[in-house]
Order: sequence, then structure tokens, then C-alpha cells
Amino acid sequence: MPDQSDLHIPKYSAAHVCAAAQITDETRKNWGTRKPAIIPPEDDDRENAGKGKAIRYSKRRVFQIVAVAKLVRMGIPVSRAASIALAFSDFGEATQAGIVREPGGLYAGNQNHLVSFGDRDVGFVIDQLTPDRLLWAAANMGAKVEDGFVAVPLNALVARVSVVLDAAVAPAHREAE
Repeated sequence: MPDQSDLHIPKYSAAHVCAAAQITDETRKNWGTRKPAIIPPEDDDRENAGKGKAIRYSKRRVFQIVAVAKLVRMGIPVSRAASIALAFSDFGEATQAGIVREPGGLYAGNQNHLVSFGDRDVGFVIDQLTPDRLLWAAANMGAKVEDGFVAVPLNALVARVSVVLDAAVAPAHREAE
């Protein structure tokens, strides 16, 4: 599992976000200015608003943006995709066994999925894509598996994005040394 100790530190630029999410800068700007915003601002952004400082994104926020882009490519409308993705990036859960997942983090194991059922605007992270876990997640969301669902494999998403982001910031760290 990739290192998750720096999930909440805003250190990634708009260019890093666009590369990781495979979106244009125009799309990123559009998502950031929509009402409601597809990309919620980081706490530092609120403090630095109007001061001319560049926006920085945490790894957790980049994961959310990448999940939105993935869901949009799957045919989910962008506002719904944003709401679903927040279940991973901004909220945690506990499994049936009581194992806690931090916002933007993964459960142990290699089968984490972000799921949403029917036309709901909410998502849920499950630690395995099995019938039992799907039924449990659907029940927690007041939905039924029979309504249909979308599932985003999070382990692959997190691994790919972590490689892109780590490669993007590595040259800056080498220059500073």
C-alpha cells in the first residue's frame, strides 16, 4: 500500500493535478469555480484567497479530482461524480469488522473500491468487491444492489496517482538538497 502519511499536506500544483487526473487546466479551473464547486478548496486556499498565492492541493484532494475524472469518463455527470468521490477523499468509514478507514486512505488489502448505487449522489468505500460487501454498502446507503452500481478500483487509482505525484515533486526535493 502506498505511503499515506502525507495525505493532508497541500503541496501539489495545478499542473500536478492535471497530469494525475488526465484533465486539462481549463477543466480544473471550471471544476473549481462551479457552484457548488466540484473541487472543494483546501483550508490554506481559504486563508490565502486574494493574496496572489498559488493554489496547492493535498494528495487527498488530488485523489478526489482523479476519482471525479474517472467517474465522468464512465458516464457519470460531473456534479454527481464529485459528490460520490468525496466519500473517498473527505469521509472515512468503518467496516463490518470495525476497521476504520481515514479520509483519502485505503483499507488494508488490494481490493478497495468506491461504489455508488442507482442514481444516488453518495459513494461508499468498501474493502472488497464481493456480494456481501456490496449488500452491506447498499444497506448503509439506503439503496439496493439491484438498482445498479458503479465501482472505481481505488488501489490502482491511488498507486498510479502516487507515482505521478511522487515523480512530479521529486525534482524539487533534489534541487533543494
